[in-house]
Amino acid sequence: MSEFPPDPRSPLLIDRFSHVLEQLSERRRAALQVHGSLEGVTWNVFRSLGQIDPALWLPPLMRRAVSRGLKFNSRELESLRVSLWEPVAPPPSRQEDLRRRALRGRLNPPAGRLRRGRVTPLSALRRQLAEKAREGLPLEPPLEIGALLRTRRRVVYFLPLLESEFEMEVACDRGRDAILRALDAGAYEAELGRRKPRRFYLVLLYRDERITPASVELLRRYRERPGLLARALSHRRGLDAGAAARGLGLLRWGDLVRVLARTLGSGGLDPVQVSLVERVTAWLRELGLAQGQKSAPVPARR
Repeated sequence: MSEFPPDPRSPLLIDRFSHVLEQLSERRRAALQVHGSLEGVTWNVFRSLGQIDPALWLPPLMRRAVSRGLKFNSRELESLRVSLWEPVAPPPSRQEDLRRRALRGRLNPPAGRLRRGRVTPLSALRRQLAEKAREGLPLEPPLEIGALLRTRRRVVYFLPLLESEFEMEVACDRGRDAILRALDAGAYEAELGRRKPRRFYLVLLYRDERITPASVELLRRYRERPGLLARALSHRRGLDAGAAARGLGLLRWGDLVRVLARTLGSGGLDPVQVSLVERVTAWLRELGLAQGQKSAPVPARR
């Protein structure tokens, strides 16, 4: 944690001199200096959580977002690592599936894209994708995940939103959205190099369903209809679509603020941590992120 006192001129309430900032893009660093930006909120919240005993916040957070029946043990929680804005690549099976479809002219990129003021025809887009496939270039780029939590037993991706929706399509495939991309990459990471795969969870963190209705409804649809996931991720042989759907969660920023605030009454924080949590929760309330109804808890799954 930063040992420097808070700077009232800076939107960053923690780790203002962290070396991690130097590794971010210039665009990201600029966004972090904008008061109330999604980047600033993500940084202040998750960097603060990373300084607190995860037993105080991770179980209640995940039970609120995914399932009240989730259980954690102390050894798992001790292994927690938190990172921000990490790019995750689609699994090799996805790239190979795209390559085969591109060479056969069967990809469906979003038509009508403007390039130098002109609309590129669908036939031209397909030719461009086929050329990339012949050259062995990846057709789907990595997706940047807002916050990633990893333990010995679980991988959790948080997709944070504030005032705008996700981009709902990618250049190579109009049927591919951010939730599918994150789920595909995360499920692959959870399986990679392990005799016993870790459990993967994907949580959409949003402010208000009225602001981002399409993103919230999309995740809810995937959670309630595993068959949609099975069809959309058909390149993933052996994927348990039901388990993937059960790992999807919805969480409002207001719920997260309340979980953070409740750590103050736990008796598990030292004076520096108490000061940090008080600053962050007060700042989030000033932004209006602690307001509104709580998310409806997800029923326990057996």
